[in-house]
Amino acid sequence: MPVEVIMPMLGMAQETGKVVRWLKAEGDAVTKAEPLMEVETDKVTVEIEAPAAGTLAGVAASEGDDVPVGQVIAYVVGDGEQLPEPDARSAPATPLPAAKGHVQGQTPDRSGNGNSAETGINSTAYRFRNSCHWRFTVAR
Repeated sequence: MPVEVIMPMLGMAQETGKVVRWLKAEGDAVTKAEPLMEVETDKVTVEIEAPAAGTLAGVAASEGDDVPVGQVIAYVVGDGEQLPEPDARSAPATPLPAAKGHVQGQTPDRSGNGNSAETGINSTAYRFRNSCHWRFTVAR
């Protein structure tokens, strides 16, 4: 099954991210955690890593494009896999409602360690931290 490459949320109030440059071209083989592209926000430039090993395909954002957070901008496909139909591709992700009595994006025990599995409550921050691979670089 193709793995989606999404525009990550790198800041609390971030609505879009700018694709600065692609480090891999469509059709290139990628390994998991290999840098795919650079994304810029108003405060930082970050390298986004591949979420899986395979071939980069279905690139939907060009260099210089501002892309809404959560939107699928590419796919990593395995051998013999095909891209999903255009109407079946994901729309921008919408955040899940916060658990009752908890602030969205904060762990239930408020310790900030992301260990929500102990309480059975999935916080947005915990899911985000474990679903995105990125590394900070110095903006020039």
